[in-house]
Amino acid sequence: EQDLQHLRELMPNFTMVIDAIEPMLQLQRSGDRALRMAPLLLLGPPGVGKSYFAEQLARVLRLHYVAVSMETTTAVWVLTGLHQSWSSGTPGLVFNTLARAPHGNPLILIDEIDKATDSKYPPANALYGLLERLTAARFQDEACPDIRLDASAINWVLTANDIERISLPLRSRMQCFEVPEPNAAQRQSIVAQLYRTLLENEAWGHHFSDTLDAPTLRTLSAAQGSVRDLRRTLVQACAYAQRAKRGTLTPGDVIAALRIGTPPIDLATVKPGGHA
Repeated sequence: EQDLQHLRELMPNFTMVIDAIEPMLQLQRSGDRALRMAPLLLLGPPGVGKSYFAEQLARVLRLHYVAVSMETTTAVWVLTGLHQSWSSGTPGLVFNTLARAPHGNPLILIDEIDKATDSKYPPANALYGLLERLTAARFQDEACPDIRLDASAINWVLTANDIERISLPLRSRMQCFEVPEPNAAQRQSIVAQLYRTLLENEAWGHHFSDTLDAPTLRTLSAAQGSVRDLRRTLVQACAYAQRAKRGTLTPGDVIAALRIGTPPIDLATVKPGGHA
């Protein structure tokens, strides 16, 4: 629950989603303690942080995490495998994830599901059975038809920009949430929390001040892009500050980071003692 509160602070525009998940966690604790969420559909414009939220949700719930983008996926067998009578026959994502995950309830992100409807064999077709508990419990991969797997405990998170491109039968299998764009105050909160998390997780984090000053925070918050873009900009800005031998970020560092896609210094080479 503390981890979920941290996620609320990191991504305040997802509070409604977290509020729906939290009681489910409490319910699972009263049973077999294996987390099985209802499938989630996160709707919203690009840049609100839908895929980043799914990644962070898996982290705080300590679930094995796998993501696949439907923008570059053209056929159903990416999820359910291709029979080995074909030269390229191989197991699909579901089989491989269950085979490799330490537990049977991984979190699988299907990103941009609304872009998976244009192919001859749309990948979304596989989800009709996988999102239903009873049919998912008898899952068979096309490449391994003699092996039956229980895929009913998979935690599914799907994202989309346009709900009208998702069929009603598929929508009915998920809890749907309209994720708003963060307002100005929420975006500042997101940036501040991203910065704190970055310093906690990176070996070089202790070289920098604990908080961002108001001008730097405003400059970052006004930057365009997703939450992941903001994090990347923060890392690049830290690289510029480190090169200038400063432990604080300035608006100039942020502006330079926004202009240049690659940081001038590889922060991974900065030793914990502070010697690059």
